Parts: sequence; structure tokens; C-alpha cells
Amino acid sequence: IFDESGWSVLRGRWPGEVHPRELELKRLEEIEEQHSPERQSKRKAPKIAPREAPMDAGTPDGSPTVADAPETDLDAQDGTITEASSSEAATELPALLWQIGELEVKSVWTRDWRECVDPIWGQRYFVNKWSGQIIHRLSSMGVACPAVRLTVWFSNLSFEGLRQEFGDGVEKRKRSVEQNILPNVAALADVDDDRVEVHVLEGDEGGVVEGVSEDSILGSSSGQRLAGAGFRFVAVIRAPGARSSWASAGLKALMADSRLFTNQMVTVISNVPDFYSMRVDPYGDVAMLKADLEELDIPRVARAFEPPPPPPPVPPLPVGAEFEEIRRSYMFTKQKILHYHCKRLGLGDSQALAGGLEAALPTKPLEELGLWGCMIGDSGTFALAKALSAGCGSNLQTLLLDENGITAA
Repeated sequence: IFDESGWSVLRGRWPGEVHPRELELKRLEEIEEQHSPERQSKRKAPKIAPREAPMDAGTPDGSPTVADAPETDLDAQDGTITEASSSEAATELPALLWQIGELEVKSVWTRDWRECVDPIWGQRYFVNKWSGQIIHRLSSMGVACPAVRLTVWFSNLSFEGLRQEFGDGVEKRKRSVEQNILPNVAALADVDDDRVEVHVLEGDEGGVVEGVSEDSILGSSSGQRLAGAGFRFVAVIRAPGARSSWASAGLKALMADSRLFTNQMVTVISNVPDFYSMRVDPYGDVAMLKADLEELDIPRVARAFEPPPPPPPVPPLPVGAEFEEIRRSYMFTKQKILHYHCKRLGLGDSQALAGGLEAALPTKPLEELGLWGCMIGDSGTFALAKALSAGCGSNLQTLLLDENGITAA
């Protein structure tokens, strides 16, 4: 889309027109040449004017001594003076660049990034306000996720009735209530359901939120005093970019009319399952006490520092139907002779056969086992040997293991 000079390939360029980026790059090249180590390490030697020395200083004829000579390192080939400290200073970055780098590393909050949209492709990207770095995903730099938290308190509701009615199944009933509230909140905020997370809390669960935020509104029963944290639901809506206003704009418009918003919240909580079981007073009304809307940043770890996902579970070894039946029913059939000549057995088949023999213990009915040409290998032999050593082979008289690929190891 853009060439090296910063021009868009889709935009016309008049002859003689210079892009501001080219001028900036030219100035940067001049600064780099002025501060390059080669230029700093060598300079033209200045002319050293002879100075008059008193007759009583230095040698008897008045010539200056070695100690009186200027402390310079003169290069005999090109007549330049080398300064040892200048090359070391040139390799160090300026203090401003260090400060910009530190600020960029600490830019883990959305206030340090500006959200922009590509005018051609419409793709969203983010620009760091300190260094100007451009990224396309905030999670790649570990930037916090902008979100909106809506907390609504209600009166005359409690989980005590659910605990008495369902006992240990109250958590399952709470999840059912949360799943019923989630699509309603998503519809009010005009966002997708997968960006909303709802929790129904009571008492001090999830911490107590004190104070009244700027977007808080009080319901029709605001004269009642809140006891502790009270019964409430907390909805967290995550925004896709760097602006939480994407999720809060719709809710702010609804909360502007307090009476309408109160009626909507009471309607939402009245349609949840087990609503009548959660009421403290079955003859009292349920009213919204207070609603808070907060914009916050949810910290997250950069993808580069996230722990790797757990490895997938090892799939079970394939087992033939015949050996699966042996593992299941040999403890009942107790066959004395088992022959599987020239039948290829995998490791799963050998383990199933060994498991069937061990399941028959303490009885030991096996007297003859034929596995000629089954290619069970070392691993299959180990599985059978483990079962036989456990006592399954106490009455074994014949064991045929020819042509099975068993090695000396």
C-alpha cells in the first residue's frame, strides 16, 4: 500500500512533489552522520602555537619539557587527534530515546494508545502516543482490555430461598439466572453476547463497591438504605478496540431516563427463573435500588508471555473387538487355551489381552497361549510378561512366541 518514501500507491503524485516523510528521513540521516562513531572519533588536529616558557622552567636552554606538552594523541598518518571517550559516548543512545523506550514498555493501559482506522481497507490499528509505534492487536503488547461494568442493586431478593429449596444445587440455579440475564443486557447495550459476562452476587461476594460514580442513578426506592452490598448483578462488557465508549454509549443513553431504565431493569430481573423463590417477602415488590456504570481497563498478559497451552491428551490405543471382549469377559469364561497364530496384534491388543488375564485373578485358568507370528514386538511382550509375572502364568504349560520381532533388549 505504501512505498519506502511513505506515498500510497493508490494516490497520484505530481512531478516535483516531495513527501514530508522524505524530508524527515533526510534530516535523520544528517543527524546520524554527524553523530556517527567515525566522525566523532577523528577530528582535524588544531594548530598548536608555541608558547614561551621561562628560562628557569624545564631544560636549561628554556625548551619545554614532556610534562608541559599538551595531552593529545596525534595520529602521524592523517594528522588527526583521537579522543577515546567520544566513541564510547557516540554508541550510547540519547536520554530522550531511553525515556521514550521506557514509556513505551509501560504503555499497558488504553490511555497510552490512539485508535485509528485505515481509510482504504477500514482495518483498525493503534498508535502509541509516546513512540508512535503501530500495532494491530492490543493483546500483542499486553495492553489492558477496555471494558464497561454495569452493577444493578435490587431489594427484596436473596438466594436464601434457593438454598432452602435446592440445597447444593443452588450454584446451578444461579448460573441459570446469569444465562437468562446475559442476552437482555447485551440487547440493551447493543453488543454481541460473547462480549458480555454476567455474575449474580449477594452480600460481600466479589468485593463491595463503595461510592457513587458519575453515571450512577438511583431507583424509585432510593430512600431505602443499602445493607452491605445487597443483591445485585454485575455485567462486564468488553470493547474490541481502545475505546470503552463503544460499549457504554448505549447504556448511557438508557440511563439518562432514570424511570425508563429502572422499569427495564425490574423487567429483566422479573423474567429470570426461580424469581419467586428468591423473593424475601412474597407479598412485597422488587425494586431497583441503584445502578452504577463504570469504565475500566482489564489487565491482560501479552501473548508472547502467555503460558503455552497444555498438550492434547494421548489418544487411546486401537483395540480389536476380539481382544476387547477378552478384556471384558475372560474373568467369566476362564478359557484354558488361547491361540492367535498369524494374527497381527498391536500394542493395544496385547495390553487388552494382559488386562483380561489379570482380571481373572486370583484364579489362574490359562494353560496354553499361542501367539505365533503375531508381531507383538518388545512392547507387547512386556505387557504380557507383566501379567504372567503377576501370577496369571502359574499354570501355563505352553507358550508360543515365534516370529514376533522380539529383540534381545
